[in-house]
Amino acid sequence: MYKIYCFFNFSYFTCFRWYKTFKEKKRRISYLPKPEKPIYIVNGVKIQKGKIEETREFLGQIIPDKTINISTKYAGYIKKIFVSEKTKVKKGDLLIKIDDKPLKKEIQNLKLSLETLKAQLEALLSQKEALKTAYKTAYNTYLRNKKLYQKKAFPKEKLELSYSAYKKAEAQYKQILANIKDIKSKIKQTQNQIHIKENELLYLEIKAPINGIVSKVFLKEGNIALTGKPLIQIFNEDKYKLLIQFPQNLFLKEKSKVLIPLNETKYLTAFLEKIYPAAEKNNLYIGEVVLNSLPENVKPFSFLHIKAVIKEAEGFIVPKNAILHLSNGIFLLTEENRNIKSIPIKILAQNEKYAVVEGNINENMIVAIGDESKLRLLFLKGKGKILKQEDKNG
Repeated sequence: MYKIYCFFNFSYFTCFRWYKTFKEKKRRISYLPKPEKPIYIVNGVKIQKGKIEETREFLGQIIPDKTINISTKYAGYIKKIFVSEKTKVKKGDLLIKIDDKPLKKEIQNLKLSLETLKAQLEALLSQKEALKTAYKTAYNTYLRNKKLYQKKAFPKEKLELSYSAYKKAEAQYKQILANIKDIKSKIKQTQNQIHIKENELLYLEIKAPINGIVSKVFLKEGNIALTGKPLIQIFNEDKYKLLIQFPQNLFLKEKSKVLIPLNETKYLTAFLEKIYPAAEKNNLYIGEVVLNSLPENVKPFSFLHIKAVIKEAEGFIVPKNAILHLSNGIFLLTEENRNIKSIPIKILAQNEKYAVVEGNINENMIVAIGDESKLRLLFLKGKGKILKQEDKNG
């Protein structure tokens, strides 16, 4: 019993001492200053005035202004190719020679036929004179006999014989005239064929129609060159054009500005010369940019990722990381006595870094910048501090 009594007394005094210690600590803490809530701090920039070009990237192809696929007018085996890819040629330079032996054989045979026809014509012409004399003699004899017969001084049977002789001589003379005409026609026809074949020989030597560079050689020596099938492709270096494909809804127009990359930071400025009236099969429009020279390190027929200016705007400029996108609109955040104020805006144009906006804003107003998550947190807190920081938008 005594032990129990001692235990309870000890417990009581221990608890009492703990209680007094707790009360004393609580009293001391009550005199300490209360901690302030932390202030959310973000960087800020001044709104500036300026102009921005909004661009869109498209795929374009560099095409020589004049590209020619050269083919043969007459088929044959390729005997010799005098050029290769990248060969510079001048107008009239020999490119390909097609085997001319079959054609020369045809010409030789035609010339032999012509000689034969000329010999036949010569023989007919000599016969013609004899038949002409015979015809005139028979005709005159018939006329004389006819007069005598009319005077009853010549028998009818002999008159009929002289008439038959006259008609036979006439028929023979007319026949040889027809034969001569036919031979002359054949001679002329053969001469024309020889002339055509000799002209064909010229086409078997394929020459460059323009000054330029060989971009493709489609066949090899020994291959057969077919009529109308391309053998060589040549392009000139005087001018090039950049063909750009773009969707209909972008409304690019003639004289729209185009930026052609020269390197990672440098661009060549050009303008759309024309927009083709018909769309491609994929419903993309084609715009053409004329280039007087080929940009450095760019090859003909190569594809480029170019930028076309689709919109221009002038006004208040802010960095793109100052714009807060929310479900109910687009905003800039500014500070008034550590209270965060959201200002609704409308984006007029934008590039990779900056945007031209309109709203209840003014030049030199400080707006918050940062990641979307930081701006959203600042907006939700409603309080914070925006550090003033100069911004250079280049």
